Order: sequence, then C-alpha cells, then structure tokens
Amino acid sequence: MANNEIIEYIKNSFDLKSQGFYKQAIEMLYKALTIEPDNIEILAQLAQLHILLEDNDRAKYYIDKVLEKNPNHEEMLILLADIYLKEDNLEKAKEVSQKIYEINNSDENLARKLKILNKLKNYDLILDEGIEDGTSEVLFEVAKAYYYSGNDKKALKYLERANSLDSENEDIMNFLARLYYEHKEIDKAEILFNRLAKTKPSAQVMDYLGQLSLDERKYSLAAEFFSKANSLDTKNPKYAYNLASAYFMNGWVEEASVYFHKAICLDPMNIEYHYSAAYMYYQCNNFTKAKNELNTILEMEPKHKQATVLKAMIEAKQGNSLVAKNELKSVIEKDDTDDFAYYALAIVYKDLLLKDEAKEYLRKAIKLKPDSLTYLSELLDLETESKDFDEALKTAHKLIEINDRYVPSFVSMAEIYDEQKNYERLYAVAQDIIDLDENCPKGYYYNAIALFAQGDRTFAIESLKKAITLDLNNAVLYIKMSEFCQYEGDIENAYMWAVEAADIDERNYKYRWLCANLADLLHKVEDASRYFSQAYRLCSTDEALNKDYAKHLSSIGREEQAKRILNS
Repeated sequence: MANNEIIEYIKNSFDLKSQGFYKQAIEMLYKALTIEPDNIEILAQLAQLHILLEDNDRAKYYIDKVLEKNPNHEEMLILLADIYLKEDNLEKAKEVSQKIYEINNSDENLARKLKILNKLKNYDLILDEGIEDGTSEVLFEVAKAYYYSGNDKKALKYLERANSLDSENEDIMNFLARLYYEHKEIDKAEILFNRLAKTKPSAQVMDYLGQLSLDERKYSLAAEFFSKANSLDTKNPKYAYNLASAYFMNGWVEEASVYFHKAICLDPMNIEYHYSAAYMYYQCNNFTKAKNELNTILEMEPKHKQATVLKAMIEAKQGNSLVAKNELKSVIEKDDTDDFAYYALAIVYKDLLLKDEAKEYLRKAIKLKPDSLTYLSELLDLETESKDFDEALKTAHKLIEINDRYVPSFVSMAEIYDEQKNYERLYAVAQDIIDLDENCPKGYYYNAIALFAQGDRTFAIESLKKAITLDLNNAVLYIKMSEFCQYEGDIENAYMWAVEAADIDERNYKYRWLCANLADLLHKVEDASRYFSQAYRLCSTDEALNKDYAKHLSSIGREEQAKRILNS
C-alpha cells in the first residue's frame, strides 16, 4: 500500500513538473518523503525541482542528502558542479567535475571538466592531458586552451576539427569565425558570420560583420550591421561608437555625431571616443566642437600626443601655419617616433602647397608605421598629383599588399594608367575595381575610357551610363559622355551632356565654355552667347576663352564687343 502511494505521489509530481507547476510538484514529493524519508529517487527529484525554482541552497541540501547515501551519484554530482559554476565557485566546481570524470570518463564529463579548467585559466592542465581526439565539445575546449595559451595555430586546427564534427554548433562557429578574422582569413570568417547572422543574430556577430564591411570600405553596409548590433545591445558603447564611425566614413555627419555623443554618454572617460568625435569635427571644419572634445581629452590626459597634434592641425586650418609647424616640430623633438606628428606636419605642408616637404614627412611617418593605409594613401595622392607615376604605382602596390580589397589604391592606379594612355592596363584595373565594389562609379568610368579607346564604343557608353546612375551629381562623368558623343559626331547629345555638367558644377567656367562652343556648332546663337558670357564672367583671364568668345561675337556682328574682350 505504501509503495503504491509513493508511486502515485511521484507520478503526480512528474505530471505537475511537466506543466511547470514546480511548487505543487515539490508538495507531492514531500508527501512521498513522509512515507519513505531515505528514498534517493525522491531526494534527487526534489534537488532538481529546487534548481528549476532557482533555490540553489535547498537544491544543495537535497543533493547532499543523496550523496550521503551514494557518494558516487553521477547525476547529483553534475547538478552540484552546475550550481558551483552558477555561483562562480570555480575551485569547488573543478573538484566535483574531476570526481565525476573519475566515476565515468565519458566525453561529456571530460568536456565539462575541461570547460571548468578553462574558466579557471588552468590551460596547462588541459594541454597536459595530450588530447588528440574526442567530441566537438572536447575539441572546442582544447582549442580554447591553446588559444588562450597563445598557440593560435593549434587552436585553429582543433576548432576546424570541432566544426567539422558539429557544423551547427554556434559557439564553435563564433569562435572559429573570430579566429579567422584575427588571422585575416576574411572569406572564411565572412561565411561563418553570415551563417550565424541567420541562425543566431547576436550583437557581437553583427558587429563583426560590420567590421568586415568596414575593412572592405563598404560603409553603408557596415552602418547597417552596426545599427543592428546597437539595436540588439543598446547599452554597449562600442556598438554606438562603431556605428558612428561607419556613418562618418560614409559622409553621414549628422548621424555620426548622434552616435558619437551616445558612445561618449555611455562611456564618458573613453578618450578614443572623444578623439574620434574631435577628428570628425576637424574634418568637417567645425573647429569649435573639435577643440571642445580635444580640451576634454587634455583635461583627462594633459600629455595626450594625438590630441596635441590635432590641435596643431586645427591651428594650421585656421591660418596659423607657423604656430602649427612649431607645435608639431616640438612634439617631434620630444619624441621622434611619433608617426602621427610627422603625418600632421605633412598635411600642414600640403595645405601650404609645399608638396616635396609634405612627401618627405609622409615618408618619415610611413617608415615608423609602414602598414598605415592613411599615410600611404596620402602619399599616393601627392605622388599622383605631382605626376611622379613610377613612385605612385609602387605606393599603390604597397597598399594592395597590405589590403588587396582597398579600392582607392586601384582607383589611383586607374588614374595613372589613364594619364599614361595605357588602356590595356586601365581596362584590367577597372575590372578589378568593379569586382571589388560593383557600386563604385569610378570603376565603370575608367572601364568606359578603356573600352572607348580600344574601339568598343557601344559598351563604353553603357559603362559610362552605369557610372552616372551611381553618381548623378558628378559633372566629370557628364563631360566625358559629351566627349564620347563629340567623337561620334553626335553634337546634339554632346551639347545636352555638357549642359547637364554645367548645371551641376555652376562655377566651372570650362564647362560653360564647352557648352558655348557646342551651341555654336548647332547654330544655337542665343545659347552660345549666354554660355560664353557666363564663362567669361567666371574667368576673364583665360586668353583661349577670350579668343573663342571674340570669334563668336564677331560672327554675329558684335565687333566692338569682340575687340573689348580681346583687349581686356
């Protein structure tokens, strides 16, 4: 009779537990316990139910009762180890997990033991086991031990094996993706992070996808990922900061300002956040706000070199070049290894149109920091502007060695090959640009130039139209289309494209001059007169323009005005 009662109570308890009525289930077991107080099954069930109620003290009480009667009760020892883990009592958890493994050396128990050793940073104890094989969980823990011991190569080997055994394990995927990213195996990292984004879209995963997009200079896409990360974890300043950075790099200054402000509010003592905001304001010529951020930094860290250097750069922008040069040279005298100070001095000289001095200081900065995309890009621009094409191409190749997805270096190479009229190489580089970023208008622009020069004019025009759709407000593209039409003898369309360019860039007198000449060819006398007049008002010192204007005036009987133009 007593046995039947106990069975009934236990059965009722299981039913209540399955419905989530844990307290009522416990009451059933208490009734069973009054009949048979030493029943291990009842005591074990009570321990489990108290864990479900998050009452760890009562759970431990019943676990101890079971272990008094059976010290090797594996299930209760596992529960006890889990409780110690939750309580962050890692030494106790380690002791219990070791006992569990001695009782039953299963892969599951080994993984638990290794996990606790990893939490205790007892990496040597894991590596001393000499584990070569096991389940995905065991291999994962061994991989972590190698990683935190500084052996990334071994960590990667074990992680890849763990992933091959359980390709759906999100924790393994995440760790492996991060390691791929750290070691610049970008394609592999991207595949795993994209899989995780579909199955487990955490803020961390979205942040990594944002970083990958940022590395590829896909700023809009980076902003999308960082925005998702920020939405998933609104209290993490890092995600707000990364979102601000992506917005800034994409030219969305107002949005960037909002999220820099949010990051600073969440972490007001973070100097990097203040400095990035200051740099953005500097780039936007908002020197008052830039100085406010820099002053905040210098209050926290009076000898902060980057803030001091940026303040000097602001002085230069405000016309105090001598003050800026002296300040920067003072920084270099105190520390001749400050690459940013050399870079800043180069920018000051560049603004003063002293390109040779600017290049000299940039090379000094690059010597100290040879992998800086910023410094190398600045040098590449100066070398290209100076038509020092051999050196510029060398610099472009250095940039590509550092980052083979760095689109601006390919664009600079295209510009050089265009100048050199090397259309075969121009075509190849244009294709590289399009492959790297199908939304980059310059790729299609240079592709069009190369195709047109090689006689493939139909495809050249289509490529240039694609460039225009991607950059509607770029007058240069419309002028190039006008040139194509002129070459084809289509003066009507050449004129139409030139007018579009002149409307976009109203201050460029050469565009209005071109409109005037094309209007003349089309016998659009009033249009020609209007565009010549506008071009002349914008630049009356161009002798070639004045001759064309005078010739036009003479052709319509305005000889006196033509003479005045020539004599002006």
